[in-house]
Amino acid sequence: MAKKVFIMDSVKTIIGTLLIALGLQFLAYPIINQRVGNEAFGSILTIYTIITITSVVLGNTLNNIRLINMNLYKSNHYYWKFASILLISILIESIALIIVFLYFFNLNIIDIIFLILLNILMCLRIYLNVFFRMTLKYNQILYIALIQFLGLLIGLFLYYLTQNWIVCFITSELFATIYTLVKLRGLTIGEYQSEDNNVVKDYVMLLSTNSLNNLNLYLDRLILLPIIGGTAVTISFLSTFIGKMLATFYIRLIM
Repeated sequence: MAKKVFIMDSVKTIIGTLLIALGLQFLAYPIINQRVGNEAFGSILTIYTIITITSVVLGNTLNNIRLINMNLYKSNHYYWKFASILLISILIESIALIIVFLYFFNLNIIDIIFLILLNILMCLRIYLNVFFRMTLKYNQILYIALIQFLGLLIGLFLYYLTQNWIVCFITSELFATIYTLVKLRGLTIGEYQSEDNNVVKDYVMLLSTNSLNNLNLYLDRLILLPIIGGTAVTISFLSTFIGKMLATFYIRLIM
């Protein structure tokens, strides 16, 4: 029975991850590329890659640290220790992203604000997933993916109206994050844990490892843009997207 449940939970995780990956690779990216051209799309890919790396590394790292400390921190509570780590990390990350987008991409203030909002939503969604993992509510993880996919479709429609690609991804993340927060509204504040279990130390160490893993996966996009240009990034994406999709899928599945 336990084996059957494990298999079903794994299948739900696979379906959810695959749905979002396919939505990005076969809907969002081609539509945006068709409308903006290869050069601009290469820059968009690089920017979105930076957002993806930072949010996935931060969110998944804290997610996993929370998961392995279930014996000290109950799954039906949220704790200030983890909330403070999340908030401080997002603040530091946001400052770094503002500098990168302002000085390396020459983006306007409105786009930078939208990108910071996108990053915050992604960090929240990825981290908050841990509460469903701790309670083995994998149905909810699948539902979040479905809601996120629906948000992506609506976001693509809004993209046609606004001509701002960031709106597409913000809408998708907003749908998923709001749904997640609604489902977790019953959580209460947990009592402070006096035991020093090296949460911060473990977080920093795992953060470094996850950063290197994700940088290695997307390094070509980050290097090609400043050296050759956006068109080269687009060509590289088209020639390697299947392998990267499978690699991304595998990383998200095991984290």
